[in-house]
Amino acid sequence: MYTINTNDLIFTSYYQPGVNYPWVVCDGEEDQRIEGIKDHVEAGDYFASLATVLDLTGQTVNKASVTGGKRLKKLKKDLLYLQKNYRIVEK
Repeated sequence: MYTINTNDLIFTSYYQPGVNYPWVVCDGEEDQRIEGIKDHVEAGDYFASLATVLDLTGQTVNKASVTGGKRLKKLKKDLLYLQKNYRIVEK
């Protein structure tokens, strides 16, 4: 197997004489997302950050569905409660 990593693009290919395997490209998006989560957890603001994203999403959802917007507001309150009273600890 050959792997070339340049600028968060990972190209992977397997070599076997007489067989051509396609290159697999991974843009590192999931790795970046996970690093962002870890950064928020370490900073102690993951629940608050998630509540903010849900609040912004809820503003858009509320225009289309009042019940969906209300549900997101409840989730926001739950997340802020968790932010105030709990912290995430790695298993």
